[in-house]
Amino acid sequence: MSGHNQQIKLKQTLHGYQIFFIVLSAVIGTGVFSNNGAAMAIAGPWGLLLSILIMSLIAIAVSESIGELTQEFPVSNAIVTYVGAFVDPDFGWVIGLAYWYAYAASFAVQNAAVAELATYWELSRTWQILAFYFLAPVLFFWLNMTGVFYYGIVETVGGVLKLCFIFGVSIYFYVLSGQEQLGGSDGSISDGFQNKPPMFLTHAQAVCYAIPLVAYSFQGIELVSMTAFEARDDRALRWPARWTVYVVVLVYIMCTVGEVLTVKWTNDHLSPIPGAPQVNPRTIDERPPASNSVPVIAAWNAGHTKLAGFINGCLILSGLSAANTSLYASSRTLYGIVSSLPGFVRGGRSQMNFESMQPFPAWLGLIGCILIFCFSSATWWVSKVTFDKVATAYAAHVVLFILLIMLKLANGTLFKRWGVPLSPDKTELSQTLRGLSNDMLAEQPSDGLVALTISESSRRTVSLERRESAEGRDNGVLSE
Repeated sequence: MSGHNQQIKLKQTLHGYQIFFIVLSAVIGTGVFSNNGAAMAIAGPWGLLLSILIMSLIAIAVSESIGELTQEFPVSNAIVTYVGAFVDPDFGWVIGLAYWYAYAASFAVQNAAVAELATYWELSRTWQILAFYFLAPVLFFWLNMTGVFYYGIVETVGGVLKLCFIFGVSIYFYVLSGQEQLGGSDGSISDGFQNKPPMFLTHAQAVCYAIPLVAYSFQGIELVSMTAFEARDDRALRWPARWTVYVVVLVYIMCTVGEVLTVKWTNDHLSPIPGAPQVNPRTIDERPPASNSVPVIAAWNAGHTKLAGFINGCLILSGLSAANTSLYASSRTLYGIVSSLPGFVRGGRSQMNFESMQPFPAWLGLIGCILIFCFSSATWWVSKVTFDKVATAYAAHVVLFILLIMLKLANGTLFKRWGVPLSPDKTELSQTLRGLSNDMLAEQPSDGLVALTISESSRRTVSLERRESAEGRDNGVLSE
């Protein structure tokens, strides 16, 4: 099947509510229930809450920035396209590779996490391998091969169930806290910020390491851009692009507050901490429950063992659904890597008018992502730096940087300027926007609401060029 035919098959299928629940399926997996436990074991209940709040702001900033581009230019493989045209084509290709690797790895991690959840019922290793390392991947691969229509139906149902589940778990946390009087001065939330020497000598260092752990729970919040090309029409993109991130932030904060109210940060069953096993020596194999998920631990400690088993089953379904969506995202990104599409970025900020400055959410998202990148090294800030620690934190980034340099050397673009300058002369910017509009016209049919959206986008681009041309003439008259 040609690329053109494949695009025709995939486009204009998803409704707005389907996009909304697909993104929820990608974001809500097992991380908010297990990674939050690891973050709480590192930085205490207040450290976990602070990490969630910081990541919520970063997620909103990133989603707002990507959402604007997605609504204006709903192209296929948007992440690769935007970076390739607005920043640098070679860099866009490398970003696409990293994006594919992130979701391909997430697919494997989610399946592994689900297999670990199955140990709650003492499922043998053989059955774990058969169910979650063979049958589940084969089923997901087949579902993705059937087309986005059937995938959209399955993940819409999955997203609805996940949203109900996380609301239900949050309510259970609050009811349990009220019945057991866990929110008082002797409750777990009153422990505040914490850290455990020698790995983390200060509260600030512990929070810095907790933030990247919490960040994993927000992976997929940008997936609305990946589904944009397969949306039924322009209206199907509007409210998911604007409101999905706020729904995710709301339910995450609700769930996190419930977690810190009901489970102590010193609980031995909380998730093991990558790179710092001595901080949280686990006794999970010595006494039940055989789980590191916070809601399962809370239910078990309250004596609700049957409910704990039910919650564990829901977590398995949640993890499988997230794995399915990770496969969807990685497959679309892999297709985008081999596509040749343009993209967008910014230039310097010196001597620019207000209109040319980057919006605040874009700067907040950029700075936040850089900080998360730096915080990944928190485990060796006050301890001996070893090759294993450096490789764990930055091996993938080093490989991608080397690949970028090799691509630029091969293409002779090593010293080529990056980005599209946002200077008063917007000629280059207008050409880039027109290029994106032409790409959308080439991908979409000449009829329907999507074509109307593209036509409106093209008219806005032409209007921008005419306005700048008029400004140029006015400036010329004034100078004379």
